[in-house]
Amino acid sequence: MRVLLINPTDRQMMFVDPPSYMRHADSTTRLPPLGLLYIAGYLTAHTDHEVAVLDANLEDLSYDAIEERIRQYKPDIVGISAYTLTLLDTIEIAHRVKLVNPETFVVIGGPHAFIYPAQTAMLSHIDAVIPGEGEVVFTELVEAVAKRTPLERVSGLYLNKQGQLSATPTRSIIKNLDTLPFPARKLVPLEAYKFVADTSTFSTTMISSRGCRFKCTFCDVPFRSIRARTPSNVVDEISECTEMGYKEIHFYDDNFNFSEERVEAISKEIITRGIRVRFSIRARVDKINPHMLQSLYRAGCRRINYGVEAGDNETLKYLKKGITTEMVRNAVKLTKEAGIEVATYFILGIPVRPKDVSLQTIDFAIELDPDYAQFMYMVLLPGTEIYANAIKSGSINDFYLDFATRPMSIPYKAYWENPLSYEEAQNLTKLACKRFYLRPAYMWKHLRKVSSTTELFRKGNAAIDILSYALFNK
Repeated sequence: MRVLLINPTDRQMMFVDPPSYMRHADSTTRLPPLGLLYIAGYLTAHTDHEVAVLDANLEDLSYDAIEERIRQYKPDIVGISAYTLTLLDTIEIAHRVKLVNPETFVVIGGPHAFIYPAQTAMLSHIDAVIPGEGEVVFTELVEAVAKRTPLERVSGLYLNKQGQLSATPTRSIIKNLDTLPFPARKLVPLEAYKFVADTSTFSTTMISSRGCRFKCTFCDVPFRSIRARTPSNVVDEISECTEMGYKEIHFYDDNFNFSEERVEAISKEIITRGIRVRFSIRARVDKINPHMLQSLYRAGCRRINYGVEAGDNETLKYLKKGITTEMVRNAVKLTKEAGIEVATYFILGIPVRPKDVSLQTIDFAIELDPDYAQFMYMVLLPGTEIYANAIKSGSINDFYLDFATRPMSIPYKAYWENPLSYEEAQNLTKLACKRFYLRPAYMWKHLRKVSSTTELFRKGNAAIDILSYALFNK
């Protein structure tokens, strides 16, 4: 069997209008489709089927170009990632698959499939949906299709047979992540992936754990418990990446530092093996301490991303972050002292909070003075508590469910206008970028820190995008 896994384009993004500097960031930031690469790795390790990965988003392919690539490869089975905001792209690609060959079996997975499995399975051109982790289920599904055995024997599926919906028994989560082969990175062009803040030519991403115990009201993390790979397994993958030529790795765990003991063990393993690599992590401010930071730095960590979100404790409590502004100040201070860069993320226009809270958040960002700050207005995401609250209050209807059931292009923004309008929230985002990034001291600090022409080029492009957005809304 020939299997093709497709990461879709985002030509028909719905519900959001991200700041232009974030849209343009695609020119300086490209991240590999790690979920598809995990599935490809598992499939190649356990079967003899031929597997290819098409990152249509990376190549910015038109629908016609995607159709031609499908025609050239002649797949028997196609798996496509689905995100709610780009569902129309996924549907169009599924349609193109069936145009090339109506007999090709089309499987949909990803975040949208997790939240709306039945609705997704009933859409045109789709044969099956995997609503959970895809590595094992997809492999069993491919084997069943190849051997023509009943698909109903594969647990963890929603099936569409000639318009009739059926679901097989629920599949349990993968408890031991060490059993998964590493992502099949060799199936995509290594040099094409990069991050705006990289100092080297190209980089990759990694996941050392899955899930998050916390319950932030705005977050759509599907798994509320943490499953972690062993430190040796994590470092084995780091070693493989460095042997492939990667010099920088970005960990995309929801909470890399949930366990101090595990962070210490990973850091020690990297140091013991003598692996030279730069890496970044996403961490919680309430779990950081000087000893952990020292170990991370010695292992090669050069940037930590903190989700701060707001600049006052009442709003942080409303978001159920479980942190305080004092914890944020302390974490940022300690991280800087350890010689590690700080990136922070902030949300503006948070529902039921007054406008001056957003202004306070901007002031807080300037006070913290991180190396990088991202400002975004609050986007309502399906499956989140804040989205459910907006529906319950009568402020919005369940437009995501309507869209999942009957996908079509509609001029609707995923924003809760309470009390700020959508336009006011956008203007606050521009103000934040202008006040934070147009500080002479900030610009001079970053200019002095540039260590390579690659870094200068990427940061220069990013700076132009941010300034164009803040000053001219371009």
